Amino acid sequence: MTNTTPYIDGRACTHCGFGVLRAHSAAHAGWHGSFFVVVPNLPAWKCHYCGFVEPDLSTMNRVATVLGSSAEFAQQRLRRVQRQRVQAAQRRPKASTGAR
Repeated sequence: MTNTTPYIDGRACTHCGFGVLRAHSAAHAGWHGSFFVVVPNLPAWKCHYCGFVEPDLSTMNRVATVLGSSAEFAQQRLRRVQRQRVQAAQRRPKASTGAR
């Protein structure tokens, strides 16, 4: 049977490096101009080990588009998550070939 969900479980956690990210739903909250906006039930990734929640990047791009150009909170969060992914990839040890 094929997996019909739009999420692929099993990515390594970008926060702790030990846990596995699983599909999860979370709320997005932030200031939009002078209004505090809460968007519930957005797709996200949650680490089963440390509990870190990473927003789904494509969904956060859509939220930023809907909120308009002043949605700096969403854009900053996207940049932070992307930066964390790059840093986590740089910290991971290279896979050995098995030959010694």
